[in-house]
Amino acid sequence: MRWRLSVQPVLAGVVIACLTGCGGGKSSPTAPTPTPTPTPTPTSTKVISLTGNLAFGSVPVGMTGDATLKISNSGTGALTVSSIAGPSGYTLNWTSGTIGAGGSQDVTVRFVPTATQIYSGTLTVNGDQTGGTNTIPVSGTGTGPAGSGVPIAGRAFDVFTSAALAGITIRLQDGTGVTTAADGTFSLVAASGQYTANLLGSGAVERQTVLRFPGAAAQLSLIPVSFDLATFDQMCRGGAATLRRWDTAPRLIIIDAVLQFTTVGDSGYVATADRLTTDDRDAIAADLAWGLPQVTGDAFGAFSSVATESPADGSRVPFFTREGAIVVARFKGLQAATTYWGYGRWASRSNVVVAGAVMLDRDFDGSGSIYKRTLRVHEMGHALGWDHVTMRASFMNNSAIVEPNAFDRDATRLAFLRPPGNQSPDRDPSSFSANFRSFPMIWGPITP
Repeated sequence: MRWRLSVQPVLAGVVIACLTGCGGGKSSPTAPTPTPTPTPTPTSTKVISLTGNLAFGSVPVGMTGDATLKISNSGTGALTVSSIAGPSGYTLNWTSGTIGAGGSQDVTVRFVPTATQIYSGTLTVNGDQTGGTNTIPVSGTGTGPAGSGVPIAGRAFDVFTSAALAGITIRLQDGTGVTTAADGTFSLVAASGQYTANLLGSGAVERQTVLRFPGAAAQLSLIPVSFDLATFDQMCRGGAATLRRWDTAPRLIIIDAVLQFTTVGDSGYVATADRLTTDDRDAIAADLAWGLPQVTGDAFGAFSSVATESPADGSRVPFFTREGAIVVARFKGLQAATTYWGYGRWASRSNVVVAGAVMLDRDFDGSGSIYKRTLRVHEMGHALGWDHVTMRASFMNNSAIVEPNAFDRDATRLAFLRPPGNQSPDRDPSSFSANFRSFPMIWGPITP
């Protein structure tokens, strides 16, 4: 990376009453008898409200599920309910009658699925109410008949806060579906096998993933729509292609000999007599150890190991061939030849990063610049598989002068909660190969 320096009128009405005597005489007039003003009869109110959890979740065809709907009247007059309308699949034990002022009526709502499908809609209580809310959502999913498949349970939640997500629809490729309950939980029954599942709900990015029957409980995290997905794609998905990342913590190898720079395309470089001091090595290791958890979403608390290599003067040092490790070295002449402070590079198999390298210009990295740490962590970001960010402040800005921030930590955390190969907006790969290491290792482009 290269750093460049730049320096109304109010009207008053008056009423005058003039009393004038007419005629004469000594007798006093008889006062008229006043007519009393009638007291108005107050208008009664009938205020309706509906309460109850009518999210039934999954119920096998041939079985039933019950829930209670409470209809309340907080008005001053009796409320007359004439009917209750709702979607198919539901029956009620009370649909009309009178609810006194301040009273309520409990209604048993029974879910009776007759097919493997989603039953959702709104219950509407019709009556002579003068106010309030007379509708309430109802949902449930009919699944395969009891005994016709195997069940799995699970929970949907926000990927960043872990808060439960209610009302998320989970639909399998065979049409079987379910809606998550208030606590985010769900259960599904299907024949044994592997199914593509689509997850969709208000406020969440639609996700596509795979569920296996039978299988362990499914913990399904969803991305909130407020998250900056475009920048995440830029950093972690190679510009909205596919997610690539390490799946195990890498080793860290520091070369204590300064290497002679030639071109960025060489696989190895010649060691010079110029050496890093112990303090130099310790500072590089400390900065990278500090940054690693922050730029891997705390997936990696530390490198799996840290080692120093001391090649002989004049020997050729293999640099881009260390599988399982991130190799770091200072290079003589790097900035002079390229104008950049450093470079980073990664290698992957089937979107799993398996090797990385960091090149640091000797003069810059040995200087007193306040940006040495940000450069080191930035180039390590490339070695981890991350690309440049241009749409917001990030440690992956190509200036290499920004330390990891809240967005960086959220983005990289999300990356490690998705499998390599995940695609935008949030589609997991249809399958994972257990023998991916049989594929050749392919290096990505070297990036400053």
